[in-house]
Amino acid sequence: MEWTYWFVMSGDNQMDPSFLPDLLDPIVDGKADFSKGTRFNGEQWKDMPKVRVFGSMMLNVLNKIASGYWNVNDPQNGFVAISLKALKKIDIDKLYKGYAFENDVLIRANVAGLRVTNVPVRIRYHGSTSKLRIPNFALKTSFFLLKGFLWRIWKKYIRKGNPIGFAYLFGFLLILAGILYLIYGPDPLILLLGSILFSFACLWERGLK
Repeated sequence: MEWTYWFVMSGDNQMDPSFLPDLLDPIVDGKADFSKGTRFNGEQWKDMPKVRVFGSMMLNVLNKIASGYWNVNDPQNGFVAISLKALKKIDIDKLYKGYAFENDVLIRANVAGLRVTNVPVRIRYHGSTSKLRIPNFALKTSFFLLKGFLWRIWKKYIRKGNPIGFAYLFGFLLILAGILYLIYGPDPLILLLGSILFSFACLWERGLK
């Protein structure tokens, strides 16, 4: 049997099923293909462990660049809903097997041209502490986001000759060259030029939404 809509919830009793209709509404109304729960709303901040707040904020910025979804503000939240039609546009067999799974879904959704929206949800932490080793997780996820970003701009822009992709690529390469150059000399010009070009590409892509 093929279901019209699919939901993802963790089995640790942190996700409140009463928010399922809220996740589904934008899809049923034709406003989105993929609804993603966000904890970053109102009083929910006070319920989140401080280490999760800091880590989520840092990864949030990196994920916006990597995925191209500048409106998504809680990429690590796995409480989502998606239509079957949209799900079929993502090759789920190739999805990352690990904690960067949510980030990979967003990157592939962007390449597939899916519309993603935020839906405020509440997560119940029950006073628990995360067993995740933050430094190891942050390093692995950041490296994955870099690979995902390069894959996305290649698939979506560069191979199609879209100038946004080349602006991203040259900006990124100039930033790398600028960092290496700073090791041997004090002149930050190359790094500055790369940062400007990369920022321009970000603003350009964001303006297309």
